[in-house]
Amino acid sequence: MKKRILSFIIILSLGSCVISTSLDSISNSSNSISKSLDSISSISKSLKSSLGSISDSSSKEDKKDEKSAYYREISLLTSERIQHGIADDNYLREITRISNKYGITDWKSDASVYRAAGKGLKQARADQKLVLSQFSNHAAGRYVLEGFLN
Repeated sequence: MKKRILSFIIILSLGSCVISTSLDSISNSSNSISKSLDSISSISKSLKSSLGSISDSSSKEDKKDEKSAYYREISLLTSERIQHGIADDNYLREITRISNKYGITDWKSDASVYRAAGKGLKQARADQKLVLSQFSNHAAGRYVLEGFLN
């Protein structure tokens, strides 16, 4: 009986060492996994930040491209109006339609519309003296002149 108890204690002791060693190994693996997860998390945050910056930059470029397209359409419309005699009400209706297409609801207070119109006058080869005399005394006229003269 003593032999069995001693044998049991030895087995238990050896088992305890094996269990302890296994638990240490598991703990080390767990720490290694935890460090790997922290590293992955850090990389993920860095990537997310980079993608956010790219998205912001892309969004700014999209808005810039959109504004340029809007400007070109208004310029072209104005040039067509001068060259082909589009009626005032149709011209204003088209400016409103184009502005709405680009999300601009109050185009009358948007200086870029007037600059684009000035550019359209220049493209249509409108007489400079006439343009200067017609727009020099208007509040929005200075923007038309900016577009025409630049």
